[in-house]
Amino acid sequence: MKTIRYLKLLLLSLLIAATLNGCNKRGGLQIGDAILDVTLTDFQGHSVTLAQDIKGKVSLVRF
Repeated sequence: MKTIRYLKLLLLSLLIAATLNGCNKRGGLQIGDAILDVTLTDFQGHSVTLAQDIKGKVSLVRF
């Protein structure tokens, strides 16, 4: 009876460990990644292509 209880606890621990390992995957863009080639319009109506117009500058894009 005690062995079955420990086996269940072990299996539950393995399931939790596998789930947490799967959550550790990198998703989306991260700081330092190259930006996508996106064209936006600024407040004056001019087109701004992110990859070309702001290369090497610190920028914040808020959606």
